Amino acid sequence: MVSREFSKFCIILLLSVTLAIAFAYLLPLGPSDTEAGSLIAAAGNFNEYFETAVIDIHPVLPLGLQWIWIHVVGDSLVGARLLGVLLFVLSGVLFHQIAYRMTHSEKAALIGATLFLFNPFLLRYAPSV
Repeated sequence: MVSREFSKFCIILLLSVTLAIAFAYLLPLGPSDTEAGSLIAAAGNFNEYFETAVIDIHPVLPLGLQWIWIHVVGDSLVGARLLGVLLFVLSGVLFHQIAYRMTHSEKAALIGATLFLFNPFLLRYAPSV
């Protein structure tokens, strides 16, 4: 049986490694179309951004959140990617909590969160909001 303290240590270590891998993998890549569009559109005011977002195929709420985020952290590529990476890591914590409540096993929750966070598809596409 895995103790609760050891489980907390493992999940913190897991999230730290996930952040390091996500940034090491994503930083050398050029901006995606969504990131470039967000950076360009965020240069204007919110009304212009919202009018563009309404006719876009993407949902309005994430685009509005991205506009706010870029104005808070700055208009760099790292700033544009940071929101997606943080949401990805938080979803790993949520996945761990759901798995623990379903199985009542720390070991199963850690294994599930590890598989979720190191899924190659999610590592590549989930952080790009």
